[in-house]
Amino acid sequence: MKIAVLGAGLMASAIVRRLCAARHQVCVWNRTYAKAEALAAAGASPQPSIAAAVDGSELVLTMLSDDAAVDAAVAQALPAAAPGTPFVDCTTVTPHGVEARATRVKAKGHPFLHCPVFASPDMVDRGEGVLLIGGARETYVALAGVLRAIIEHHEYLGAAPGRAAIFKTLGNQINGCLTAAVAEAADCARALGVASADLAKTFGALGFGAHVLTRLQRIADGTWEPVSFPLSMFQKDLRIFVESAHHAHVNVPVLTAALERANAALEIGLGDLDASAVADPRVAQRLA
Repeated sequence: MKIAVLGAGLMASAIVRRLCAARHQVCVWNRTYAKAEALAAAGASPQPSIAAAVDGSELVLTMLSDDAAVDAAVAQALPAAAPGTPFVDCTTVTPHGVEARATRVKAKGHPFLHCPVFASPDMVDRGEGVLLIGGARETYVALAGVLRAIIEHHEYLGAAPGRAAIFKTLGNQINGCLTAAVAEAADCARALGVASADLAKTFGALGFGAHVLTRLQRIADGTWEPVSFPLSMFQKDLRIFVESAHHAHVNVPVLTAALERANAALEIGLGDLDASAVADPRVAQRLA
């Protein structure tokens, strides 16, 4: 298949390499031409303009920086695209931006999928990670083979393109908060005389990822019993951690927010339930 890829950043470049390895004919455009030109070594054909990349292509794929960049590229691509050419956007963008874009693209007679990538560029180079899919099922079925050349594992999330953006946003929210929490722990470790390397060595093998997934499943089920760790003890531990950080003169906004949530859960009488009860909807209402 002849595919136009608009974008040649780290993730877009990994996508181009995967498509070329699968023997697709890839025309690539990037605002900085040198980045597109660098992908010639992978078998791609760098193009000087969006119109040149899209001309004659059977699929237009965008992987850019944000909604504004995708909107600008799509606006230039639409006049050059043959009737009925599908558009696939893999950029991490806002759900409302995706829905508005999908409406404009479909109004011009083109199928549209939003397929954000939940992976790092090096994972995509290995075909790993997850491709989140939002859009008409028939469009997805028609393009599934091409998309599997990028990443094998797909999660189809429904006919609304914005659904994929919602899931990508939520996944990045979890990842971002965990990263910030780890950074805070490293700050505290340094202030308390513990090297970050020792922190990683001690806790690296404890399977925190599996623990987080277990908590996430309990939250999804909305079940706070049986109790594996009481919320009252969870709150006590958080309070001790915040006090220790303050004693070491370390600012811990993520940890403080976690304590505030646990405090709110205690205030509405959830202390004897599992710590996962901090996700009870009444807690969010109390914090509002």
